[in-house]
Amino acid sequence: MLAWSAIEELSRYADPEFLQVVLADLVGLARRAALAGDHLYCWVCL
Repeated sequence: MLAWSAIEELSRYADPEFLQVVLADLVGLARRAALAGDHLYCWVCL
């Protein structure tokens, strides 16, 4: 389990495995944006 996924704000909404997949998807999106010369803005509110 990833330590950051166990905080109360996240643990009540999703399991750690799902959060890891979401984070991996965001990393991929950011990398593709950077390769294309674009920027990525991600706003999260818990």
